[in-house]
Amino acid sequence: MEQLTDALMAQFAKLAQQHALDNATVLHIDTVQSYFYQTTTSQCVTLPVGYQLIASRFFQHTPPTPDDVEHGINYIEDQIERAIPTLGSIHQLVTQQDFLIQLAQLAGVNPAAHMQLPRPQLERIFGYYAEISQGRPPLASESDISREFYAKLLIIREYMHHLKVLNLTLVSMEPL
Repeated sequence: MEQLTDALMAQFAKLAQQHALDNATVLHIDTVQSYFYQTTTSQCVTLPVGYQLIASRFFQHTPPTPDDVEHGINYIEDQIERAIPTLGSIHQLVTQQDFLIQLAQLAGVNPAAHMQLPRPQLERIFGYYAEISQGRPPLASESDISREFYAKLLIIREYMHHLKVLNLTLVSMEPL
């Protein structure tokens, strides 16, 4: 696990340098944990919040029920609250993960080398998927109702909401 963290740290530093990310926090959501790399301090904060962990631990149905989602929210919120003293204020949250870029496009953000996903657009998508969890049939554009998709959506939604991030910056580069 130490080598993976070192490799991610090197990728985070490279991303920050290539895109001139000053005073930014680079986010990487992995299967069992999330990484927040702070460019000003070169510090990496790890949270035990990953999309497979959330999907397998809290989502017992496909699509997840409102109760499944609420249990996932409670866990993620607890982890965020523990990390806030270490994370501090996040001025710019940046990622290059394909699934978050795809989520931005689902929210209506036009594809580009640098994209901004505003929190209200993410909340709108979350609302649509909350309706699906309550029994509304998915639309053709809402074809992924898997537990992992819900986990990814829920994680980024909770991060943006509780860390008071107004926009998620999405940049293109080779995958982490």
